[in-house]
Amino acid sequence: MLKFADVPNIVIAGTLITYRPKPKGQGPPDSTEMSVDGYETEVMVLLSHLRWTWTGWALVSDIYRNKVRTMLIIPWDEVPHWDAQANQWKDGFNATAGATVLPKLTDGPVNVDKLKPAPMNQKDNTLVRYNPMMWTAEQVAAMRFIAKPADFKMAPGVLKDEILLHEMVHGLRQMEGTTDFHKPADVPHYDTVEEFMAIVVSNVYRSEMKRPGLREDHWGFSSMAKDLEDPKKFLDAPGKNGESNHSRMKQFQKDNPDFFADMKKVPAAFNPFKLL
Repeated sequence: MLKFADVPNIVIAGTLITYRPKPKGQGPPDSTEMSVDGYETEVMVLLSHLRWTWTGWALVSDIYRNKVRTMLIIPWDEVPHWDAQANQWKDGFNATAGATVLPKLTDGPVNVDKLKPAPMNQKDNTLVRYNPMMWTAEQVAAMRFIAKPADFKMAPGVLKDEILLHEMVHGLRQMEGTTDFHKPADVPHYDTVEEFMAIVVSNVYRSEMKRPGLREDHWGFSSMAKDLEDPKKFLDAPGKNGESNHSRMKQFQKDNPDFFADMKKVPAAFNPFKLL
């Protein structure tokens, strides 16, 4: 287990353990341990990279402001299975963040049985389940998130640093009790307001890194329409029922004012935070 030195309430654990109790009187529980080689080192390298970008600095600074709460990053541990009826892989490929009641963390393996979900609408610790080794061109194509491995580098939002950043944005908002899971009326393919928030930050990061294209929504890794890459046009996009990109950005500003203020400083061509 490692703590991120610059932000010690970000903790990385590469080994998980599960206990299965035996019937009474038949001895101690059985245990199953899962460890991902090099996990803690690779995630630490990614965090260090993010910390030295303007977008990543804004994010980890606000996580540090919430230092009474912990962001625990562990490997994604579900095994994929082939769904013959759907003709695709299911379950075993994802990255998530969830508000979590954490046990006391030690230098040993994390007992996953003691990781309990917490209400999403109150300030709490957060659990990020993420494995950078999963996010390769071949595996992403096998999951049909992209058409072919050659599309990987051009698919906005799919690179392993972008995936980690995306989940950490969710985690920060869980730590601050500002999650919003309702579906946007004007752009339902974002799925939830939370996904909008994470995607807009990731798009600013992608722009800062000068990578081509911005992610359109949460239905895969397609590119946003070129005209919306202009941050003013992005904010001015038509809404519906009082919901729009502009209204969500104002909500973001109200929900997470310190993070929002720091995002204004990011030197990126696409940065709608600067315009509010």
